[in-house]
Amino acid sequence: MDRRILKNAGLTLAGTLVPIGISLVTVPGYLSALGAQRYGMMNLVWTVIGYFGVLDLGISLATENRISIACAAEHDSDAHADRQGHDRAHAQLEEVFFSAVCMNFITGVIGAVLLLGGALVYLTWFAHLSPGFSHEIYASLPWLAIAIPLANITWVFAGSLTGADRFGVFNLNQVLGMASFQCVPLLAAHFISPTLPVVIGAAVITRVLSGIVLWISTRRSLGLSRWHTPSVAIVRQLFSFGAWVVIGGAAEALATSLDRLFIGGMMGAREVAYYATPQNLVSRLAVLPTAVMRSLFPRLSASSRSDAHALTRQGIALVAGVLTPATIVAICVLHPFLAWWVGNDLATAGVAAGRVLALAVWVGSTASVVRVLLQAQADPGRAARISMIQLPLLALMLWLGLSTLGLVGAALAVLCRSLVDGALLVRSAKLGGRTLLGVLLPHAACLGVAMLLADALSGFLELAAAALVMAAVNLGITLALSAPLRAFVRELPALAMRRTRVQTGDRMV
Repeated sequence: MDRRILKNAGLTLAGTLVPIGISLVTVPGYLSALGAQRYGMMNLVWTVIGYFGVLDLGISLATENRISIACAAEHDSDAHADRQGHDRAHAQLEEVFFSAVCMNFITGVIGAVLLLGGALVYLTWFAHLSPGFSHEIYASLPWLAIAIPLANITWVFAGSLTGADRFGVFNLNQVLGMASFQCVPLLAAHFISPTLPVVIGAAVITRVLSGIVLWISTRRSLGLSRWHTPSVAIVRQLFSFGAWVVIGGAAEALATSLDRLFIGGMMGAREVAYYATPQNLVSRLAVLPTAVMRSLFPRLSASSRSDAHALTRQGIALVAGVLTPATIVAICVLHPFLAWWVGNDLATAGVAAGRVLALAVWVGSTASVVRVLLQAQADPGRAARISMIQLPLLALMLWLGLSTLGLVGAALAVLCRSLVDGALLVRSAKLGGRTLLGVLLPHAACLGVAMLLADALSGFLELAAAALVMAAVNLGITLALSAPLRAFVRELPALAMRRTRVQTGDRMV
C-alpha cells in the first residue's frame, strides 16, 4: 500500500475524531448557557440543515472523481514535458470546478427558499411555542437560509481538495473550521446573549469565514487562475454521476434503518432500544475503514482498470487488517461495557445481537471498498443497482429472522445482507473472489474464535485478556500476509530516528 494513502487515511481519521472530541467538551457549556430548550432547538435546526445536504445531489463526489482524473492528466503531461496537454487538463479541471460550484449554489438557493417557506408554514400553523421563543426562531431564519447554499459550495471545495490529493490541507481546514464552529457560538452565548439568533448567527458567520479560508486553500491547491463559464456537457456528466450516488446512498440509508423499523413493528419500542443501543456502539467501528476508503477514492479515480483493481485488493487487505483487531475487542468487551453504561438488563438483552452486528460492520466495510472502486471507475450506477435490489431480500430475511430468532435473527439478517452485498459487488467488479477469500478468511477465523470466547467467558478481566491475545494474534497474521506492511513496520524505527535527528538539528540551529 502506498505510504501516501496510509498518511491520507490517518489525516482523514484525525479530521473525523478531533471534531467529535471538541463537541464532547463543548456540549455541557451549551447546555449551561442556553438551557435544554434552546440547545434542543439548535440541534434540531442543524439536523434539518443536514437533511438539505441531499441537494448536493452527489455533485461533490462527482467533482472529486473528475478532478482526480484531471490532476492525473496534468502530472502525466508534466512527466512527458507536454505543455499543451498540461494546459488542456488544467482547463478541464477549472471547468469542472466552476461548473460544480454553480450547480451547488443554485441547488443551495432552492433549498434556502424551501427552508424559509416550510419553516414559516410550520411556525404559523403547527408549532406551539411561546411568543418569545417563536420570535427567536423567526429571527434565526435568515441565518439558516444562508447556511444551506454555503454548505453546498463548501462541499465542492472539500471534494476538489481531496480529489487533488490535498488531504492535509482539507483536514486542517476541517479541524479548524469545526473547532471554531463549536467554540465561537458558545463564546457569543456567554458574552453577547444566550439566544438562538445570536448563537446561530455566530455559527453561520464562522462557517462563512471558514468557507473563505477553504476557498483560498482550494484556489491555491488547484492553481485556479480565472473564472470559467459552466459547461453544459460537464454539468450533465456531473449530474449523471451524482444522481446514481444519491440513489445508491438512499438505498444504503434505508437498508441501515430497515432492521429497526421491522423490530419496532413486530416486537415493540422496548426491543428497538435493546437492539439500537449496541448497534450504535459497534457502528462506530466503521470510522476506521471509512478513512481508508476516503483516501482511496481519488487514487482509484485516476488509475487504470488494472491498477485500480490491484489497489482495491490492497485496500481490502488494509481495511481487514485495521478493522479486525478493533472488532475483536468490541465483540469481547461489549457486554461488560454495556452493563457499565446502560445497565445489566439492557446489556443482557442486546449483547448477542450486538456481537453479530459487529461482524456485519466488518463484512460491510470490506465490501464498501469494492463499492468505492465501482464509483471511482465511473460506474456508480452499477453499485446503486446492487444496493437497490437487496432491499426486498433484506426485508424478507428480517421478517424470517425476527419471527424465528428475535433480535439475533434481525442481526443475522443484516449480516447475511452484508455478505450478499459483498459477493455481488466483487462479482460485478470482476475482482477475483478466490484471491480475496485467501486474504479475508484468516481474519474471519479470528473473529469466529472471538465470538466463541466472548460467549464462554464472563469476567471483565478474562474477556479483556482474551481480546488482547486475539488482537495480537490477528496483527501477527496481518503482518505475515502482507509483505509491504512488514517492510513499512521495519522502516518505522529508521523514520523515527531520521525525524529525531532533523528536530535535533533544528534546535541546534
